[in-house]
Amino acid sequence: MKSETSAWLGIAGVGACLWLCVLAKHNALSQQTHIIPPDSSTVVAAEKVPGSVEEPRLDTTLSETEPAPPNAPKTPVEKPKCINVNTGDEERLAELPGIGPVIAGRIITYRTDNGNFSKPDDLRAVKGIGPAKVNKVKDLICF
Repeated sequence: MKSETSAWLGIAGVGACLWLCVLAKHNALSQQTHIIPPDSSTVVAAEKVPGSVEEPRLDTTLSETEPAPPNAPKTPVEKPKCINVNTGDEERLAELPGIGPVIAGRIITYRTDNGNFSKPDDLRAVKGIGPAKVNKVKDLICF
């Protein structure tokens, strides 16, 4: 009876060792940090496998920014497609092709002295602006 009990304990011991080896291998593969041996309530910490990479975690923190309202524009606000020659400053008017800071200053002086422009050809009254420059800017200006 004693030898039979020893045989069963030996088999059980080998089985437990095999179980621990399989579990340890599984932990190394899945990068878990604890092994719970059979018939034991203690937890044995397993060391991480050198060179192992932590699995990414799902970020459950809430965003600090508020969501955009449904009617908000989807793209950044752009400058208007046309440049208003009656309200534009020197810097804005100088963005027009063929119109530098000098002619932009003349446009501002002319509109201050004579009133607003109403059509593209009115710009021809400004010194330095002829029909060719009016044709370049007519699709880029508004009144």
